Amino acid sequence: MKRKIISILLISGLIAIVSCSKEEAKNRNTALITFLLGNVTYMDNGQWNPAEPGIQLLETQRLKTGDRSAADVQIGESVVRIKENSELILATLFKGEITGLEKNSLELTVGKLLVKPKKLLKGEEFQIKTPTAVAGVRGTQFVVEASKTRDTRISVLEGKVKVGRRIKALEEIESSSVKDEAVIKQLEQKVEENSVTLSRNSSAEVDAKTVDETNGKVEKIVKELEKPKEVSSTQKDTASEEAKVPQKAVDEKVKMVEVMPVKAVPVKRAVAVDMALKKEFDDIKKVEVKEVKAEKEKTYLRIKVEPADATVSINNETIGQGDASVMVLPGTYTIQVSKKGYDPVSKKIIIGAEPVEQNIALGMSRSDVRIKVNPQNARVYLDGELLGSGSVSTSLEPGRYVLNVKAPGYQDMNTSIDVKEGQSLNRNLRLQVKRSEWSLKLDSPAENIVYHNEVMYLSSRDRTVRAVSRTTAKTLWKRTIPTVVSSGFIADGKNLYFGTADEYFYMVNAKNGKTAWRKKLNGAVINDAAPVVTPATVYVASSRGTVYAFSKRGKTRWTRDLSAGIMESPVLAGGLLFCAAQDGVLHAINADKGTPAWTEKIGERFKIAFGGDIVVAVSYYGTVKALSSKNGKVKWEDKFDGTYIVNPFISGKKVVMASLDGTIVALGKAKGKKIFVSDLDQPIRHDITVRGNSLFVSAGHSIFMLNSAGEVAWKHDTGSNIGTSALVSDKQVYVGLDNGRVISVRRKL
Repeated sequence: MKRKIISILLISGLIAIVSCSKEEAKNRNTALITFLLGNVTYMDNGQWNPAEPGIQLLETQRLKTGDRSAADVQIGESVVRIKENSELILATLFKGEITGLEKNSLELTVGKLLVKPKKLLKGEEFQIKTPTAVAGVRGTQFVVEASKTRDTRISVLEGKVKVGRRIKALEEIESSSVKDEAVIKQLEQKVEENSVTLSRNSSAEVDAKTVDETNGKVEKIVKELEKPKEVSSTQKDTASEEAKVPQKAVDEKVKMVEVMPVKAVPVKRAVAVDMALKKEFDDIKKVEVKEVKAEKEKTYLRIKVEPADATVSINNETIGQGDASVMVLPGTYTIQVSKKGYDPVSKKIIIGAEPVEQNIALGMSRSDVRIKVNPQNARVYLDGELLGSGSVSTSLEPGRYVLNVKAPGYQDMNTSIDVKEGQSLNRNLRLQVKRSEWSLKLDSPAENIVYHNEVMYLSSRDRTVRAVSRTTAKTLWKRTIPTVVSSGFIADGKNLYFGTADEYFYMVNAKNGKTAWRKKLNGAVINDAAPVVTPATVYVASSRGTVYAFSKRGKTRWTRDLSAGIMESPVLAGGLLFCAAQDGVLHAINADKGTPAWTEKIGERFKIAFGGDIVVAVSYYGTVKALSSKNGKVKWEDKFDGTYIVNPFISGKKVVMASLDGTIVALGKAKGKKIFVSDLDQPIRHDITVRGNSLFVSAGHSIFMLNSAGEVAWKHDTGSNIGTSALVSDKQVYVGLDNGRVISVRRKL
């Protein structure tokens, strides 16, 4: 204690002679050694030198203590005590020349540190870093310990301290181009969310191994982001040349990085009652540093800005937002005014003895926008105003704008563009040729569409069944039935076949809509499951598991009760009727007599398709099994991600299935080898239609035609969500829309 008093008295004399040039002292906080004991050294110009009380330390300098040694360093109005065998880096020492606000950061590489900071004002910062942790001070007294293995322990005596894991890979990209990437922002947020605020008598430990693992994963992501991005030809044609990371990819990258939460735990031996430690904190004293009075008197500098919330800085020190008034000494100053979306202004002024007022108005920043359209005669409108035809260029302020592109014989395109500050924007837009031929407005959306020859048959949600001319869209007849059609539709030219929600099955005359016969069932035919119609027999499966065979005159030929309900369309092939039951069992039934042939446990809810000598079952959860149609023996099986709610089908040598997320998968029928995968990026809720080598898919609000390789040959946007499968003829494609319309579009142009 005696030595400490002598040291403080020595400081009083030394402070008066400590000086530096005005340029060196600008915006730098004061860092003084106010007390030392034993062997204490500091690094200057790459060499370790003996330390003495009163020495002023500079930003980035190091201080080291030996055995049974200690040193107090006063930074502004805060004091830290470096305990024995410790090393400290003065990472950041900042004190605003205009505002006087302090922002300090220290790094304890190894050892122990007692921290006694000042009460922070709004806008001030005081951080202690170790190799693995970051402690943000909230006005308190606490202890930081960093072991040789880089593990960290932080204990709070009074007040609060926020502790988080230190991920150096995120610190090292402050000036990198990837700093503003969505992945980095989410990783920073993840680290922030897993920090903890310690209060009195609590502590936290951060182990180096966990931090190193997290840091390694982040480093890999940063390196990947820093690689030059390649832009596909599709992206160049349809979007900005600026490559964008899809949100799904961002989420997947962030999910790969595990940031373990920092946990606060009670201190085993409460620091509050550790009298030796408490006394040592009391002994850490702040030394009064008297500033030399300026020879010149300060004067007012008033700054008025437009817009009113622009940020004002003087000599790179932020004063605040909006109009500002500050007292400054005579001299030369640089005023900086900025706001996102505006061009910044930097203005140098000379201050004398008289007050000075500056009015600074920012102009909104503009970015170059180039839009190229196909066809070249297309007219381009921006927010309703004509920009020109073909390729156009303009300069726009930051913001979102609506683009409308129109050309004779093409569908209008309505899209939006986001103009960002300081970034050029290039868009290539291609209009779709008009495929629409006719549109029929119904009182209620259609749920089933089938056709035979030139007549199309529709069922609607309002219990209406009607016949419509495929060429003129004229209604030939319509009738209302007691309840809605709950099954799929089948038409054979003479009759229509369907089930209703009140558990009846109908055969209706196709020429006039009159009922030929109807049968009461044990359960309804639901989930759009279609009956099977042959020249002599109609096969129907109900939701209660009863399978029926009716003659064309409505006579019951046989029935078969299965152990569970059937909600999928049966398949007839090779004299067998295949039924997928809700309990996960596939039943093969003799179609002529209704007797069981074989069963196979699939294990999940599934749908089936037949081709040659195999039956393929695709479950709701993506399990695929190919079975012999003769005996049910499994030939091959596989598992895919996604949810599958539409019927698979077999076309030639391919098994094709589609998931709810818009993915179409084609497998080899013989061994299940993957042939192609197509992602339409729109939900597939309706069965795919096959014509020749082409696939027709209604997904979301678009109709797609895919070739045999799974490539999109054309796409037609209907402008509304599609509520039916695509019905395909030689020249036309028909779909029912959720807005109540049925439309016809040209299959070929």
